[in-house]
Parts: sequence; structure tokens; C-alpha cells
Amino acid sequence: MVIKFLPPWTILQQILLIGSGFVIVWAFLSYDFLEFMGIRQILEFGEKEDFTHPKKITKKGLLGIVRHPMYLSTIVFMWSLNSTWADILAHFVLTIYILIGIRLEERKLVKQLGSAYIEYQKDVPSLIPFTKK
Repeated sequence: MVIKFLPPWTILQQILLIGSGFVIVWAFLSYDFLEFMGIRQILEFGEKEDFTHPKKITKKGLLGIVRHPMYLSTIVFMWSLNSTWADILAHFVLTIYILIGIRLEERKLVKQLGSAYIEYQKDVPSLIPFTKK
């Protein structure tokens, strides 16, 4: 009986792929499903939005560790795949796209939630966990 050991990179790659998949599912459970899928926005279309009473910002679970756990998991998952040069170029472009999307989303959230979201930005890092006190 011959025991084959996987190369360390393969083991790390599998851990990152499984871990990022787990985090995507965990993050998905942290959000309002109807709002995430855009269904709530359709149901509330035409209603005047009340900005005097902003939605509560959740700092529990993943959203207390990183503001954009799904984006982080997507980036980790994407870069953990076996890749050709074309894939690497696509990963690079998609990573830039995600980073630009984060900037635009953050601007929108500051407009919607005001000082509460600004405080959240000060307390919780955007993509790299445990980089703020």
C-alpha cells in the first residue's frame, strides 16, 4: 500500500476553496434574502423611502469582522482556482471590478445610512479582516 501525499499548495488551495465557499454561505445567511435578490426593492417600488429612520447596521457575525464578506470570499475563491494565463487575466479584471464596486456601494450606503455607516466603516475593515481595532 502506497500512501500519496498531496503537495502543500494543493492542500492550501483546497482549504481556501472550501473555506471561501463556507464563508459565502455564512455571509449569505447574514443578509435579508428578499433584499439581496432585489425582490424587496421590486415590492417596495414607488414607496417613498424614509431616510430619517435608517436601517440598523448589523455588526454581528461576519459583518462584525469584515464589511464585504461575500466579495472577500469571491476574490479568495477565484484566486484559489487552478488557472491558465487567460484565467489569471480574468481574475485580475474581476478583482478590479469588485474593488470599484465596493467603492460605489460604500458611497451609496453612506448616502442611505449616513453617520451610522461612517462609524461602521471606522470600526470594521472593508475586505481584510482583523486590520482595525
